[in-house]
Order: sequence, then structure tokens, then C-alpha cells
Amino acid sequence: MKIALVGGTGDIGEGIALRWGLETTHEILVGSRKREKADERAREYGERLEIAGRKGKPDMVGLANEDAAREGDIVVLCVEAEVVVPATRSLLGVLHQDQIVVSPAVPMVRRGKYFFYAPPPEGSLAVQIAGVLPERMPLVSALHTVPAHKLADLERPLDQDVVCLGGDEDAKKTVMGLIGEIAGLRPLDGGPLSASCLVESITPLLINLAIANKRKNLAIKFV
Repeated sequence: MKIALVGGTGDIGEGIALRWGLETTHEILVGSRKREKADERAREYGERLEIAGRKGKPDMVGLANEDAAREGDIVVLCVEAEVVVPATRSLLGVLHQDQIVVSPAVPMVRRGKYFFYAPPPEGSLAVQIAGVLPERMPLVSALHTVPAHKLADLERPLDQDVVCLGGDEDAKKTVMGLIGEIAGLRPLDGGPLSASCLVESITPLLINLAIANKRKNLAIKFV
């Protein structure tokens, strides 16, 4: 399977690329607005995976965002929340209904020391993105509460839950299966896409808990 990371040179893209590259056999398409930057980061990720003990040469390719989105079976929108909607619109000419789009973005605003959830009028960013995509193209909302820096630290084991939401049950199961291939991540079905606001809002809570309690990279685990 080909996993395309639109904006894959950023923090969350880096973490996802490294973990899926380390622990799965899927081809990772690292996307960027500039092909040269994507190539450079893909090589860097590959070198880090080899150092971490990845057997064989990691299947990591750098591409322009449009090319990555065109070729991917799974398209993960790793761009910042502020620009994810226009970025999605810019890809409409290359996306097709056989793909699955994944949204990990969370809209937040900072007020003084702390962060607050700032959903769009649609109720959640995932629902807003779904409204931009072609009709019947599946969107899965996931990976909101997985700290990017913890993902990127390959020496650090993971032990957390990942809530996945979406209306297309087959697409959701596919994404949950991919997440479950990463050691230490347990995917959980969170229901329909309309419930994405419940999970997106956890991210600023985790950040605020980290700030107030002087902790780093907090995540969630349901017990």
C-alpha cells in the first residue's frame, strides 16, 4: 500500500513517516510543496530508519504534494490546521474516490499561556474537510492525540490509544489496521465523522496539561 503524506516534511509528517517506515512494509510518499525538499527529507528519514535498525532499505520516496496525493492509496493531510482546507482544495484535481483521506489536524487558538479548541462552523475540522472532498470520497479522522515528537523519537516506545472516526466503515477499518501495525498504538473506533469534535478538542487539553504540569508529549490511553 502507498501512504502519501501531504506536508510530510513537517513535525507530524516526520513522525508518521518514521513510524510507518520502521514497522511496516508500505511505501511512504513524503510530500512537500517543493520536490527538492521532499527528496531531501525522504533521504534523511531513510537514513534514520537504517540507524534505528530497519532491515533492508526503507521504501521512502520524496514527491511534490500533488504527485504524492495522486499516487497514494491513503492520503494523510499533515499540513497545519490553518491551511488544510485550501491545501485540500488545491489537490481536488488529483484525488480520486478509490483513495482514503486521513485528517489529523486540530484547529486551536492560543490565549495567553493556554490553548483552546476553535472549531469551524461545521462543528469540526474533519467535517469541514469532508465537505470540500468529492462526494463519496471517504475521510477518516485520526491521529490527533499522538505527539509528533514522540512519534519521531524512534528510541522511545509508544503506549497510547488512537481514536479513529468516519462514516465509511471499510475506510475506517483500513486506517485502524494501518495504525495498529505501529507497535504501541492501539486504534479505537470512535464512531461517525460527526463526532470528530470530541477527539479534536482533546489535543489542546493535552497541551494545556503538559504546560500546567511541566510534562512533555502527553498522550491518551483508555483503561
